[in-house]
Amino acid sequence: RRPKSPTSPCPSRLPPKKTPEMSPKTLAKLAGALGALVLATLAAAWLTRPPSIPTLAPEGFADKATRIEVEGPGGKLELKRDKGAWLASAPAGFPADGKTVDELLGRLPRSTVSEPLTEDAQRYPLFGFEADKATHVRLYTGGSEPALDFFVGKDGLDYPSAFVRLAKQTG
Repeated sequence: RRPKSPTSPCPSRLPPKKTPEMSPKTLAKLAGALGALVLATLAAAWLTRPPSIPTLAPEGFADKATRIEVEGPGGKLELKRDKGAWLASAPAGFPADGKTVDELLGRLPRSTVSEPLTEDAQRYPLFGFEADKATHVRLYTGGSEPALDFFVGKDGLDYPSAFVRLAKQTG
């Protein structure tokens, strides 16, 4: 063993370490950089969010529907909701399958639509929108004007899709 040297400091006798202090100028620069980083992150998140895809009807539309008119090459059908039950008022006053009607209405808010494919009425036959082939669907929520008014044409390219044109659309 070597004897301890009287000049070597003992670990317990070391002077306390001084914590370096940051100047206000440096602190301000760091805070500014952190703020810029947060803003850049928020901007990137906002700019890269997925686009919202328009749907045929808003959520809750099925609960508000009171009358449905479907008119096509096979004739006309009108359904009315009476005390929660769907009745076929035209061509006759028979009860309709309410579960099926509600299921179809419930799909409308999940049915996405794209931009109009054409604005030229001469091209409507390509999509099945001729007057004698398209199915005209009007849905009412209590008023005299339909809340949703559209035509269904040919089947789309992907199952289960179809070409749909809103009645107020020019294309």
